[in-house]
Amino acid sequence: MPLQLRRGTDSQRTNMSTPLATGELIYVTDTKTIWIGDGATVGGIPVANYSLSDIQTFDANLLTSGTHTGITFTYVPNPSNPTLSKINAVVNVELSNYAGTIKADAFKGTVVGDDSTILVDAVSGKINLDGTVKGHVIPNTNIAYDLGSASYRFRDLYLSGSSIKLGNATITSAGSTVNLPPGSTVGGVAIGSGGIGNGVESGMNYNINIIGDDSTLIVNARTKAITAGGGITGNLTGNLTGNVVGTITTDTVNAPDSTFGLQVYAKKDSSFSTNYYGGTATSKTAIAAGGTVGSMAIKGWNGSIYAFAGGLGSSWDAGADTANDAPLSSVALISGGGGSNFNYAIFDSSGKFTANLFKTTVYSVAGTPLPNAATMGIGARAFVSDATVSTFASPYTGGGAQKVPVHSDGTVWRIG
Repeated sequence: MPLQLRRGTDSQRTNMSTPLATGELIYVTDTKTIWIGDGATVGGIPVANYSLSDIQTFDANLLTSGTHTGITFTYVPNPSNPTLSKINAVVNVELSNYAGTIKADAFKGTVVGDDSTILVDAVSGKINLDGTVKGHVIPNTNIAYDLGSASYRFRDLYLSGSSIKLGNATITSAGSTVNLPPGSTVGGVAIGSGGIGNGVESGMNYNINIIGDDSTLIVNARTKAITAGGGITGNLTGNLTGNVVGTITTDTVNAPDSTFGLQVYAKKDSSFSTNYYGGTATSKTAIAAGGTVGSMAIKGWNGSIYAFAGGLGSSWDAGADTANDAPLSSVALISGGGGSNFNYAIFDSSGKFTANLFKTTVYSVAGTPLPNAATMGIGARAFVSDATVSTFASPYTGGGAQKVPVHSDGTVWRIG
């Protein structure tokens, strides 16, 4: 019987209407295989019964059926295109007791410490560094990364070296002090370019304490208090702008050892005011009518205390309208009366001057002569010890023996 050979695709072979005749061959062009007919099997039987798919299936069975520690194989066939069939492998290796070297171009996974602390979080991409670094920490790119941020800052920085490199500037340390490089500035003004107080620091703010060589705190930047324990040497020249708030106590201001004591100089027509209030400086209350407003005392050191020597006091009258610019008030001149007694001379709101005893200078031609009556003005009063007459309203003539009061009519002194 002559040999018959056909050609066709695998689809044509499997879809034949009748089986191949016994011994008849067919060459499948897409799979490059030869099939032979047995007179019964449609499409024949393969001459070489071991296709690519058969090889993949066999290999898959070898891998998946084998014994492998920590490795799982999964065969994924592709019947329509056997060349695309594949075997997937998943490796699960326990490294806690692993001895050896593991090398990989990349590793994806979370790294956990022996105490279950997550050191590298593969999900969030964070490194939780809670331990020591045994080596230099150097970025792989110059001027690209920050250490902390404006919102998330490190707390303290501990350095044991002697310098800090900040840009092109180097800050060094010497013991417990810090040295700044030459040309350093504060607020744009070079440090040491003129000294504090020479006007160089205009517009600058200093928030620092000033401490003496003996560690005495002179200026406290937090409480805003100045303690001049060593005194002030020289003149204080310039203007004091603003209020001086606080308690001024004995010995706060000491006059120099000179004839005139403490001297205050003020411009012509200036005024010196002492303002008083009720309550406290931070919670002032009004002073009621009839109440004492304030006083000033002059005291002298007697060897143990400052004893009273004189004073001035003021009070508002009972019923005074304290809403006025100048409510009704009285002023008292006070002197020491011996022991714990005081003498008072009162100048009241009606202009009346009241004292326990009023004594004027005694004038005479032979002693202290009377001032000119016209110069003293009408209404001026005095006392003489040598008037020639005692008749009321008579012109005063000295050289006599009459001791009488006199008054000025604006031109001459008259008796009475």
